[in-house]
Amino acid sequence: MAWWKRKPVTRCELCSTKLPAGSVIAGFEQVYVADGETKLIELICDACWQRHLPFAAEADARFRRENPFEEVCARLRDGDAEVRGTAARQLARLGDERAVAALCDAFAREEWRFPVAGEILDALAALGGPEVESTLIAELNDVSAWHRPSSGDQPMRSHADYIARALLKMGGAPLLLRVLFDTMASTTLQPAIRAGAASYLSHIAYNSAVGYSMTGWGDGKMTAVDRDSMVEPLMRALRDESARVREHAARALGHLGDKRALRSLLELLGDENRSVRYRAAQALGDLRDKRAAPALRQALKDDREIGAAVREALAQLR
Repeated sequence: MAWWKRKPVTRCELCSTKLPAGSVIAGFEQVYVADGETKLIELICDACWQRHLPFAAEADARFRRENPFEEVCARLRDGDAEVRGTAARQLARLGDERAVAALCDAFAREEWRFPVAGEILDALAALGGPEVESTLIAELNDVSAWHRPSSGDQPMRSHADYIARALLKMGGAPLLLRVLFDTMASTTLQPAIRAGAASYLSHIAYNSAVGYSMTGWGDGKMTAVDRDSMVEPLMRALRDESARVREHAARALGHLGDKRALRSLLELLGDENRSVRYRAAQALGDLRDKRAAPALRQALKDDREIGAAVREALAQLR
C-alpha cells in the first residue's frame, strides 16, 4: 500500500507501543518516567500510565511533607513577591479548603499587583467554593474592574478579564455566564458596571461566532447549549433602562445569530438612543433573516442617523 494511503499509527510517546482502543490519553501532562523525573506527554499507554502513578503519589507525599499548610500560608505575607507567588501555587497544589480565607486576605493585600495577584486568583480558582465565588463577584461589582489600561504591567487586560478566567476554571461557561447575566440585570449596581457585563457578553458572543475561545485566553469554547442559554437574558436586556446595556445586548444577539431575537431587534429600531438603533440595525443584518427587510427599508427612509448601518444590513439580506 502506498505510504500516503496508510492510516497513521498512534503510539505511546514513552515506549512507542501501538495504542489500542481504551488507552490513556494524558493530554499534555507531566508524567513521571522515574522517581523525580517527569516528561510532558500527550499520548501514553496504560502500562506506562500505571508506572507513573506510584511515582506521582510519592512525589505528592514528599511535597506535602516539605510544605506544611501553616508554613505555606505564612509565606503569603512574605516581603518578597516571588515567595508570595510561590506560596499561592503551593496552596493550590495542597488543595486544602482552609487556604481559601488566607488567599482571599492575601488577594486584598496585593491590590491587583501582578504577577502575585494573578497567582492568587489561579489558586482560588483551583480551590473553588462559595467563598471564592462571592469574592470574585464582589470584585466585578467595582466599576474599576471593567477598565482596560492602555499601559502598565497588564495593558489591555481589565480586572474583569482575570476574574472571568478564574470563574471559567471554577465552573466552566455556565458559571461565568450566570455571573455576567446577574451583573447585567442587577437593579442595585451602577449602570457602568452593568454595561461592562453586557459588553463582556457581546465579546464572548463574538468570540464564539468566529471560533475563538470564550475570553480569548485559550480557555475553551462555548457549546451550542451555552450559546442557547445567552439568548433569553440578552433579549430581556434589550428593554433595560440603560442605553449602553441595550446597545451591547443588541450586538451580542447579532453575533449569536439566533432568529428568536428578530422581533425584539426590530422593535429596537425605534429606540430613542441613536447608538442603540445603530447596533440594532447591524444585528438585524447579522441575523440574515429577510423578514427584517421591510422594517430596515422604512428605517432607511425615516432615520438618516443610522443610514450606514441599515444599508449594510440590507446588503447582508440579499
